[in-house]
Amino acid sequence: MVKLIHDRGEIIDFTGRQEGSPALASDGAPTLVTGHATAEAKRVGWPAFFAAMSARHLALRVDTETQAWTFVDRHAPPEATPAAP
Repeated sequence: MVKLIHDRGEIIDFTGRQEGSPALASDGAPTLVTGHATAEAKRVGWPAFFAAMSARHLALRVDTETQAWTFVDRHAPPEATPAAP
């Protein structure tokens, strides 16, 4: 099942379950990082992460079976393809 997550608490909870951190890509797009490999993204606090999501009108799309995630337009149906950076 695919779910679009808009709620900040749910996004924080999902990120924690993935042992991840909020980050911004070099172009300012929000992303999540795990581990120590962050060459392509800079870890940031939640306020900066959510500001980037809001500015780009994004939601977190999660496949609840595989836990795969991506960002999509917040008004898109769950089946939507990933948002362009």
